[in-house]
Amino acid sequence: MSEEMDFVNLGQVCREMLVKKPSDEVKRHVINLLTVVKNFGYSQLVVPIAEDGNSPESAVPFEGVDLGAVAVMLHFLEEKLSIAGGGKPTDDQLSPVLCTLTEAAKAVPVIRRFLKAQILPPLRELHQRPEVGTTMRNKICRLLTSTQISVRDSAGDLLFALCKGNAKRLIKYTGYGNAAGWLADRGLMGLPAPVLTAEDDSDTNSDTEEYSAVKSDIDPMTGAVRVERPDPMAGMSDEQKEHLAMELVHGMDKLLRTGQFKPVAVGADGRPHSVENVMQFREEILKNQPERQSKSDSDSD
Repeated sequence: MSEEMDFVNLGQVCREMLVKKPSDEVKRHVINLLTVVKNFGYSQLVVPIAEDGNSPESAVPFEGVDLGAVAVMLHFLEEKLSIAGGGKPTDDQLSPVLCTLTEAAKAVPVIRRFLKAQILPPLRELHQRPEVGTTMRNKICRLLTSTQISVRDSAGDLLFALCKGNAKRLIKYTGYGNAAGWLADRGLMGLPAPVLTAEDDSDTNSDTEEYSAVKSDIDPMTGAVRVERPDPMAGMSDEQKEHLAMELVHGMDKLLRTGQFKPVAVGADGRPHSVENVMQFREEILKNQPERQSKSDSDSD
């Protein structure tokens, strides 16, 4: 009980520090401190809205509570993602705030809903890839392909928490290609790139008119509407197509025999594993399909 109260008090102190418009240096230290706070400490980042209407200037009302401290951390993250001159933020600049927001979202439902509304709002622009643009969603999606693995993992963990631990919903917002590395490391990689069906895709918060109108045209690999391209095989005879197919087979066989290319399949642990031949690859796909199709994708808050 004593330790629990210590974390509660620590959470209160951190909230009070954040809403007093501290310098970036102080914000950074407070956020670093919050990375060690347990669940009951994160609840102190939420305070009721004053009934008399005399809310402080720092107040950020959301669902009847004040999330000013969380908004400060979110703004701090956005600043680090928008470093002038196009420079890349470092691990120590991004990972602590990403980690803190992730744990706070998992510990306090209202914080998760607030962060999701800010980072993953209802989908409207579907002709542009998730990683292209200037929104928070765009910037965090770009982190998923960062060469700094700790940054990539922290970004993926935050988005996954906002999606209530649902991999299909994460892919809906990021595109399978952006999230593939994170999904593989977390044992959440599906086979092949998941296609969201009407039954699986019940995220009512993002089913805007714009999204519903193009849902069937969205490429799950990119997370954007497919770009129409001319058919490279148009006008070719069946014999020509067969010839090209055999050339492809022989080329892949050569790569396999020389060790330059090794096929993988997703195992029972959700991670990619090497397979010896194409037949084993096919067997692994068939074995995993029923399990994948049985998973639901509900997004009720």
